[in-house]
Amino acid sequence: MTEYTNRLVKERSPYLLQHAHNPVDWFPWGNEAFEKAKAEDKPVFLSIGYSTCHWCHVMERESFSDPEVGKVMNDVFVCIKVDREERPDVDKIYMDVCQAMTGGGGWPLNMILLPDRRAVFAMTYMPKNSRRGQTGLIEVAISMKELWKEGREKMIEQADRIAEYLQKKTPPEGSELEYEDAMKATFSELSANFDKVNGGFGTRPKFPSPHNILFLLRYYRRFKEPGALEMALQTLRAMRMGGIFDQVGYGFHRYSTDSAWVIPHFEKMLYDQAMLLSAYSEAYLASQDAFYLKVGSQTFAFLMNEMLSPEGLFYTALDADSEGEEGKYYLWRLEEIESLLGPEKAEHFSDAFNCSRTGNFMEEATGRQTGRNILYLKNDNSGVEIISKDKFGKELAKVAESRNKRIRPETDTKLLCDLNGLMVSGILDYYRASCDKLALDTAKQVIDFILDTNFAGKSLRHRYSGGNWEINAFLDDYSFLLLATLKLHDATLEGRYLETAIVLADIMIQKFYDVGGAFSFTAARETGFSPMIRDGIDTSIPSGNSAAAYGLELLYLKTGDSRYKETAESVFRYFGSEIGRNPMFFTFMMSAAGLALGPSLKVEIALGNGKGSLESLHRETARHYLPNITYMKTDAGGGGARDAGFSFNVCGRDACYPTVQGFDGLMKLIEKLGA
Repeated sequence: MTEYTNRLVKERSPYLLQHAHNPVDWFPWGNEAFEKAKAEDKPVFLSIGYSTCHWCHVMERESFSDPEVGKVMNDVFVCIKVDREERPDVDKIYMDVCQAMTGGGGWPLNMILLPDRRAVFAMTYMPKNSRRGQTGLIEVAISMKELWKEGREKMIEQADRIAEYLQKKTPPEGSELEYEDAMKATFSELSANFDKVNGGFGTRPKFPSPHNILFLLRYYRRFKEPGALEMALQTLRAMRMGGIFDQVGYGFHRYSTDSAWVIPHFEKMLYDQAMLLSAYSEAYLASQDAFYLKVGSQTFAFLMNEMLSPEGLFYTALDADSEGEEGKYYLWRLEEIESLLGPEKAEHFSDAFNCSRTGNFMEEATGRQTGRNILYLKNDNSGVEIISKDKFGKELAKVAESRNKRIRPETDTKLLCDLNGLMVSGILDYYRASCDKLALDTAKQVIDFILDTNFAGKSLRHRYSGGNWEINAFLDDYSFLLLATLKLHDATLEGRYLETAIVLADIMIQKFYDVGGAFSFTAARETGFSPMIRDGIDTSIPSGNSAAAYGLELLYLKTGDSRYKETAESVFRYFGSEIGRNPMFFTFMMSAAGLALGPSLKVEIALGNGKGSLESLHRETARHYLPNITYMKTDAGGGGARDAGFSFNVCGRDACYPTVQGFDGLMKLIEKLGA
């Protein structure tokens, strides 16, 4: 029987449930906790994290599970736990505060608040007791108890200064965005930050940043700049070879702790798989190199094998830890490889995947050799050949069979509307490259489930659990789902998906858009404090404003409704000065700007009764990279459609062109128009 139980036991979030039996008397986010803080005259301790976060696990084991910590925390504070993926609005507000106060951020994010929700203190991971220059949680709590009694005026002054800073920070000074100049500035900044040896951007830690790749591919297509293509392809090759990619079970880990993509931080996030699936698929379309399509197919296989829920939606993440240790599930001793494969095969395998007796995986904190190995390939032609020819397929199958007997990392089983929308976009990009019918069927399954259970033409909810959708949706839910339904309409030409996209866009504008400005992350001030969040920076995922602008530009192409174009352009204008200062932080928005700049085309398709079929059209388009093309279905086209298989009516943003027959005729017109 569990000794302690708190209010989190009634929650659905896996992260909150991990803390449901802590001696800390946790509340979920809500009015009850803040009313208690006012009634008992206590400050609030707010801790934000997520279920697959390694340092969140460490702090839970070291501190929040400790009765001594629980006693002190309950005496001094009213304590609140938040799952950042469940309540991204709360996380965004307090992460902004943390960065303003400390110059950095991360998870777990620990804040001390006044009962009116204003912040006075911010820190990420804290040990139980002070050590090696890190202030301990118990020491912070004891100091805060004294300060709350004797120095409350200073705390209130601090809260006033932070709130004033946040008010002054927004909105940014808008300016007209010169699309072509901004795209060239973005490319220049990416080039300056590109790691010419290892691929990627910056040094360490190294994040995948797939929206950078997508921008570079589009830049290459528009400006015929070979350097942009090579930066994208080099980065994607290096990531596939490195330990950041799971060589045994596929899928990408969160990031690399080194600059060469070798040693990963082991959690696997749905959003990374989604964006990287788009990047590898578009890299194949741009290069026609089957290597990139194969990586896409492996990533899709991982998603179907390990992240698909019984409802047909995708789970949020896989944990970094198993058995209380980060990465244990993924690491190998050479003796284990020899036992599985035999001496001769193990020697070849270990040479290819860089395994050694001393191990290539070191403790991050101490640099001590562990005797264990992360599997990775040499970043050269030999590595490409191993992947392309599946050279160690049988050996990897044996290793996988053995690994499947280990204790697996936990799955964060949250089902989120925004991330499933993002995932559908990735799957449809993969379908565009592969024509894999399972991918199309899966995308339809996800979207149809969301539309049937979560969207009655009025509003969305953010999280699905226990048969119900809960938590009012955020901008990302609408903007990511908008993009997904538009891509699904391109793939199927089924009118219901375009109709849904129009309704989603209209509701998104009504709920989140400020005329002449940009989109707010929340539809109302549900957090109870701070200005509305209008964020355009693309982080691990595109910002809601970037995705909204992209979706609205696509919707304008499809419908010709100028409201959508004007709204998207106001978003570009709102963030124009910020883009001018830091264009590398807005690469997905720059992809949307490229769509606005054009030439972008709407292709109306008349399918013939003979040779023409949608499936054959998809096979033809998979031989070309056409990022600025969207499709509509038309009954017009005359008898030519029957003879040639297809008839196409092509329209740009300002003009339409004579009907062309057959796919070759379409491609000649597209090339002539520069799209």
